[in-house]
Amino acid sequence: MDALPFPSGRTLAHPARKWLEIFTRWGFVANGIVYLIIGVLALRWALGAGGDLIDPEGAFREMQQKPFGRPLLIALIPGFFSYAAWRMLAAIYDSERDGNSWSGLFARAFGVLKGILYLGLGMSAVRLAFHSSAGETGWVPGPMILLVVALGLFGFACFEIYRAFRAQLSQALQLYGTSATAREWIVRVSRFGIGARGLVIGAFAILLFRSAAAGRTHVPAAQQSLHFLGSVHPVFYLLGGAGIVAYGVYLFVLARYRRIDTV
Repeated sequence: MDALPFPSGRTLAHPARKWLEIFTRWGFVANGIVYLIIGVLALRWALGAGGDLIDPEGAFREMQQKPFGRPLLIALIPGFFSYAAWRMLAAIYDSERDGNSWSGLFARAFGVLKGILYLGLGMSAVRLAFHSSAGETGWVPGPMILLVVALGLFGFACFEIYRAFRAQLSQALQLYGTSATAREWIVRVSRFGIGARGLVIGAFAILLFRSAAAGRTHVPAAQQSLHFLGSVHPVFYLLGGAGIVAYGVYLFVLARYRRIDTV
């Protein structure tokens, strides 16, 4: 998809690129909504206000129980698929300029993995929204695959916690048009959300590692991560829920202010 030339010598992005950018931003919003639902319900559960610990598919089910929930879920589906496509294309064509170093190749490989995961998320949304069997599979990963995935997730979780500690938000985040106060709050909320999500992913990686080390092929439910953190100290139930909400807010910030490079 080549750029179209202006008479003045400037270039105009191909319309397909523009649409990919628009739907990718919608993908950030869609993911943000899922995180907000999961986080709010986890917070209510931690406070004894009747919530529940759920995974993304549970968030879809919760959404469908609300007025206009099914139309909203259907509207979110293109966002999941376009976000998945953008992640994989960005990794293949290196539009994020990660490079071919070991760290760059790892980032690009993880981008492909993210794309695959969000492709699965979109298929789950399709299956629930249209009551179909799309996205169901009988394939079960072996212990070695689970072990590799667990190690990769744990490394990513450590990186996310480090990124939160050092206040390293997305390098493509463009906050130049916001006030100093707004930028300060965006950074604070984002750091908290990124760090909390890192803890949750790290907990999931440990559970996955335990399952693989025991020779089992069972993949733990995502919400078991919060149970694992809560077993360390009950305050992690509260911090985990609040952190997931904060990460949902961070995704909305990315939808508005992130630079989206398309190939």
